Amino acid sequence: MKKIKINILLAAILFSLSISTNIEAQDNDQVSGFSAKINSDKINLIWNIVNQDKAGLIRVEVKKPGQQNWELLKRFNVKKSEEELPTLNYTYQTKVKENGVYFFRVIILDENNAEINSTELKLGVSDLSEARLYQNTPNPFNPSTTISYEVVTPGQISLSVFNLAGKEIANLVNEFKQPGRYNIRFDVNNYPELSSGIYIYKLQTSSSSDIRKMIFTK
Repeated sequence: MKKIKINILLAAILFSLSISTNIEAQDNDQVSGFSAKINSDKINLIWNIVNQDKAGLIRVEVKKPGQQNWELLKRFNVKKSEEELPTLNYTYQTKVKENGVYFFRVIILDENNAEINSTELKLGVSDLSEARLYQNTPNPFNPSTTISYEVVTPGQISLSVFNLAGKEIANLVNEFKQPGRYNIRFDVNNYPELSSGIYIYKLQTSSSSDIRKMIFTK
């Protein structure tokens, strides 16, 4: 009877050790704490790797709004620590150009490029300007100057020139634009009534606007 009890006890201990070993094995080379911080158009990705037994390489990938496939952002080696720390911390910064839903993925690979573990993060970006307006050149100008602007998100764009009293002098652009950088000339020869002074030019989209000053000198 005592022998049976001892065998049962030993079996329970071995079973317990087996479960413990499996849990520890599952904890090896895991990505944890995957998060992100947004600062304007900059995305700071943060994550940890727990117990770097076999991890050799890290891939950081992104799936941009409207895309179906993953795109490689960065590939680098896992840090090697002489202190054999149980957890290593990582950060990676990337820039985004348009509003929308992004998916980021961190993949751990061994030294033979075989995947060990991966994790994903879904991130919504909504605060980026749809268009950017740049300073005209030359400035001051006579008789013409170039106004540059950049469209980030496709949409209706309006670019107008005003005097300091708020009266519209000219509407230079009023149409749907695809993403890209554009230049347009403003020539006062087309507006002979204009006098020397400061004028305002305004870029307007469906949800944002940008204003800059320019100086006309005769």
